[in-house]
Amino acid sequence: METVLKYKCKKFGGDILMGESKVFSVFMVIFYAILLFLVIANKNMLAMYMMAIGMLLEAIVNAFEVFKK
Repeated sequence: METVLKYKCKKFGGDILMGESKVFSVFMVIFYAILLFLVIANKNMLAMYMMAIGMLLEAIVNAFEVFKK
């Protein structure tokens, strides 16, 4: 049973991996839960910095997974 989240991408002719690491996935869930708390607490600038860092981390991990194969 495969636990990797995949999205079909017709433009590139295959699947795009959204992360194979369970540890990284749990880390990102906690990271985004903290981000949600910051938005609720009206700490919007800090939340925007965290959002940018989170998106960059996900893009880097995705790039490593794609180019590793």
